[in-house]
Amino acid sequence: MKIRTAGEDDAKLIMKFELKLFRKWDLMDPIDKIDESWFNSENHLERTLRTIKDFSKRIFLVFEGEKCAGYLKAEIKEREPFLKKTGYISETYILEGYRNRHIATLLLDKAIEWFRKNNISWTTVSTHSLDREAVRFWEKKGYKEYNKFFKRKI
Repeated sequence: MKIRTAGEDDAKLIMKFELKLFRKWDLMDPIDKIDESWFNSENHLERTLRTIKDFSKRIFLVFEGEKCAGYLKAEIKEREPFLKKTGYISETYILEGYRNRHIATLLLDKAIEWFRKNNISWTTVSTHSLDREAVRFWEKKGYKEYNKFFKRKI
């Protein structure tokens, strides 16, 4: 497995992975229905390119040979002026045929290495609370629930 930081040429690949991730969550949650057309839009491409170019963010891609098996999006979060910056992992997705092969762990290790180089001593992660597979993974990696978000249809 080879891991590298995404470049501008990877934008469309990342967009496809994001659609797969949010489709997965879309099936779990009747409230957060996605507009799939947005994932192929010019706005999404521009947003992805901004993320790739942003020095406080990284998208790591993992490859087996020429095949990209997944990605992880990490960023250094500025918080309140009285709080230290934290590392934040906002998205992780591994193609189904590549799961349970420690690929997400490799991506996480790469993100943690990047956070450490930037003097970050705490990381947070978010995932959909109904995504049991992801919740189990993050708990195995030592992450603990520390905040709860609530939502309600009105």
